[in-house]
Amino acid sequence: MNEDIRLTQLAVTICRDPNWARKNNLTGLVRDALLYSGVPSADVLKIVNTIQRTHLSEGDAGRDSPSHPVGLFNLLNYLNARGLLPDFLTQMLTFYKPVGIQRKEFLDRLQPLGLDWDPTSNRIRPTATRPQEEHTIRTELDSLLMEVDGIFPKMLRGALEAYYSDNPDRYRHCITSCRELLRQVMDKLGEGKTRREKIQHIIGSSSTAEVVDAAASLVVSICDAQSAGTHASIGQSTALFVLVETEHVLYFLLKQKP
Repeated sequence: MNEDIRLTQLAVTICRDPNWARKNNLTGLVRDALLYSGVPSADVLKIVNTIQRTHLSEGDAGRDSPSHPVGLFNLLNYLNARGLLPDFLTQMLTFYKPVGIQRKEFLDRLQPLGLDWDPTSNRIRPTATRPQEEHTIRTELDSLLMEVDGIFPKMLRGALEAYYSDNPDRYRHCITSCRELLRQVMDKLGEGKTRREKIQHIIGSSSTAEVVDAAASLVVSICDAQSAGTHASIGQSTALFVLVETEHVLYFLLKQKP
């Protein structure tokens, strides 16, 4: 799934904070944050029971424990699928007072999920106007791409992995992968000499094709301009914009095709 890497990176970043693993009564804090976030009581009980069964001594947490990246990922995935992640993270950050999380690193993990962090108030807020729709796009796109060609989900994941890597040239690799994925999907599904003709063939509407072509053209133009410049000129915000817009264009195309 494309979303795995986003939530995995967030879980690992949080679990690296020494205050997270050492916090007394972490299970109780998770329970309170879940209830505050609107998770049904029955679900809270199941989650807490799982944590209590698997949570071992400090430094030896079970994989289902929130102090283990796998356990925290599973918890974040549950919450994100229900639109409860911002409220939960806000409560958890307030409860345990992070000391080892750097603002930039944490923001870099939140932004691909459509979230932002105010460290003064410790509030996590959605940056997308329709966060549930953003979640739908991210969770469905992998399957939609797989229906066209099994290589396409791997290409999208490659762009994500480049974005999250430690490679100093990671953002150029990310946007280059996005541009190539867009091109190959349109070549695979569309017919015609121009990108607009291919888009029109895919969705069967000339007026809508004009709008989609404009969005795709923006992505490609940014990629071309950035790739032609110095590697240092390609910033995180540019790469994130290209990545998100590529997902939007692909999602729309694949949902509209017959």
